[in-house]
Amino acid sequence: MSSITFITIITALAALIGALSPIIVALIQSNIDKSRQRNVIFLPDGVELPHQKTQIHWLVVLSFAFLGGFIGYSLAKFANTNPSTAIPNIMFTPTNTSRLTPTPDGRIFFDEFTEGTTKWVNNYQTGKTEGGEFYVEDGYLLAGNNTWQNYSVRVRVRLISGDIDFGIVSRFVDYYHFYTCQFWHHQSWLVKTVDNLAQGSVDLLATNPNGLTVGNSYDIRMDVQDKVITCFLDGNVVATASDNTFTAGKFGLRVFNTQVAVDEVEVFELP
Repeated sequence: MSSITFITIITALAALIGALSPIIVALIQSNIDKSRQRNVIFLPDGVELPHQKTQIHWLVVLSFAFLGGFIGYSLAKFANTNPSTAIPNIMFTPTNTSRLTPTPDGRIFFDEFTEGTTKWVNNYQTGKTEGGEFYVEDGYLLAGNNTWQNYSVRVRVRLISGDIDFGIVSRFVDYYHFYTCQFWHHQSWLVKTVDNLAQGSVDLLATNPNGLTVGNSYDIRMDVQDKVITCFLDGNVVATASDNTFTAGKFGLRVFNTQVAVDEVEVFELP
């Protein structure tokens, strides 16, 4: 079942329960009131009987509340475990499109964060520069040019805490069209995003059982050269595939629910 179908069913069910619950409670309360009227007895002045217990309608209310909570929990659980939701619900187009002149060794970008993130288009929720490292927990850092085709992105990163969800993106057209070398605590992925992630339009091009561990530092690299996309971890190939859906675009870093310290980033032009 697709995520859209699942969410639609859950939402409709929750709305139906919300609409019916006050009607059911009102009917039960009405029956209780009628029952009271049928059972009126006359007592001497000053003598009263305790009111008939009406806990039953509260049990109904609590039952519906429990069911609604269960549905909400199921929906939240689905959202947290489905990789298709791992993207901010925004549309953002970077504006930093200046072409950098390659150095003699072919390097077209370099940053060791001594001047903050001035070389990047930032879209992160929390981030700071300290001691020559950039600390970030959620979001994207983007740079480069829409016309960049063949290049190698190399990142030195240290994992501090969190769920471990860190990646390099390349040939980034927009938030719904790009490649990612995605690293988790248990595996590495090469992913092609071809549409809104909330709709599940993501192609897993390659996987590898090697991943990252909190407390360690890594050299991570992503190459895009013609149709070949390759992910490296500490110099070793962990995922590669051939795909020509996207032929050019920016590069960047993608972080979610993971605190990392990025030491330096460099990009080399490939032939």
